[in-house]
Amino acid sequence: MNNQRIKREIETIEMPEDMKARILAGCREAEEKTVPASKRKHPWKVILVAAVLVVCAVPVLAGQGNSLQNPTILADHQAVEDAGSQLGSFSYGSPNRRTPHSLEEMTESRRMKWEGWESEDTMRGTVVMDMTDWVAMEVLEADGPVKAREVYERGGGVKTEYAAEDPADLQGLESGAVTWDLTWMNQHYCYVPGANFFYRIQDRWGNLLGEHASTLYTTQDETAWFSLDWTYDSTYAYDGTNNFVAESDYDQVYEYTTAVGNTFLLQFYGDCVWAECQTTYAWVSLYGGYLEPEQLEELLDNLGLTIGG
Repeated sequence: MNNQRIKREIETIEMPEDMKARILAGCREAEEKTVPASKRKHPWKVILVAAVLVVCAVPVLAGQGNSLQNPTILADHQAVEDAGSQLGSFSYGSPNRRTPHSLEEMTESRRMKWEGWESEDTMRGTVVMDMTDWVAMEVLEADGPVKAREVYERGGGVKTEYAAEDPADLQGLESGAVTWDLTWMNQHYCYVPGANFFYRIQDRWGNLLGEHASTLYTTQDETAWFSLDWTYDSTYAYDGTNNFVAESDYDQVYEYTTAVGNTFLLQFYGDCVWAECQTTYAWVSLYGGYLEPEQLEELLDNLGLTIGG
C-alpha cells in the first residue's frame, strides 16, 4: 500500500477531520504489517477504501533526527515487483485521476475550520495517532485575522489550533521542527483567506508530540492553484525503504533538490501535480493543478523550508 500517496490524496478530499484521522491511522497500522510482494496488485481506489476501513493504530516511539525517506523511483510495475520481492514486502500506488479537484472544492474543504471555529463538530484531526479522542474545547479568539482555540483530549493532551486569513500570520508559532517562509509566496501568489491553518499537539505534561500546517494559494487569474502542507510527528519513525514509485504510472516523475538542499519527489499526471519530501518524522507536501514543472521547482526553491530533528 502506498501510504504516503494515501496521505497526500486525503489532503485533497473534502471530509470531516475525524474521518481523515481514521484514514491516516489506517496508513500507520498498515505500514507496520508485512505484506507478501506477490499480493501487491490492488487498484489505487481499492487501497484507499481499505485504508478508510482501518481505524486503529499503534504508536511507535521515535528518537531524534531526520533522514530522507522519499520513495524510490523505478521504471515500471515489473521493476517494482522485482525490487519488492527482494524485500518481502513493499508499497506502491498510482494516480486515480488526471483532473485536479476544483479550486472551489479545495477552498470549501480548507475553510471548514475557519467557518466552524466555535463548533465542536470541527475540533477533530490529529497527526499523533494515539491522540484522537477530542472531548472538549475552549475558543480563545473567534474574531480578527487569526483565530485561536484549545482542544482537549480525554487523556489530558491539548491541541492548540490557529486559523488565519493570511498564512504569514501563522509563522513563528511552530516549534522549529519544521518551518517555512511564505514571504516570497505572498508576493507572487494569492492566498485563499481563511484556508490557512496550524496546530500543535502536546501531552498532559506539556511535551510537544506533533504539529501540522496547511495553506492554499492560487495564481492571480486563478487558472492554477496549489496547497502546501507539512506535518511533524515525534511519536512515529517512518521508514521509506520499501516504498516505490513506478515511473510508467505518470506523465513525468523525478527528484528535485532545492537550493537549500531539500529533495522532493515531483509527480505530474494530466493536470495534477504533486511534490513531497518525506523524512523520518516530517512530511512536506504540495498538491496542485495546472502548474508546469518550472513553476513547481520555483515554488519549492522559494519556500524557505527547514526540517530539523
